[in-house]
Formats: sequence, structure tokens, C-alpha cells
Amino acid sequence: MKLIDFLIGLAVLFMGLLPLLGRFEQIAEKVAFIGQPGSTVYQTILIVLGVLVIAYSLKTPKQKV
Repeated sequence: MKLIDFLIGLAVLFMGLLPLLGRFEQIAEKVAFIGQPGSTVYQTILIVLGVLVIAYSLKTPKQKV
């Protein structure tokens, strides 16, 4: 469960950072279908969300099964 949260956070962070890389801009436009692609507000939300999810997944203690 912790690994899944981490991977989701990483994917969201990657989607947010993708438009910042010039050569991947076309891919980013296809990936970022929610909201306006290339929008700095959209990128910022994705980056912050990704960081929060990663931080949450790393900070939560392991649950004993």
C-alpha cells in the first residue's frame, strides 16, 4: 500500500514536471488532459500534490499485518 502511494505521487510529480522539459512538451500536452496543458497553475498543483503524496507515503508508519 505504501509503495502504491509512493508510485502514484511519483507519477503525479512527473506529470507536473514534464512540461518544464522542452523536448517532452508534446508528450506533456497529451498526458495533461485535465485542465489546460502547459498551464503553470496546473503544473504547480500537480507538483505540490505529487510531493505531498510522496511525503505522506514515506512518513506513515508501516502497518503490522
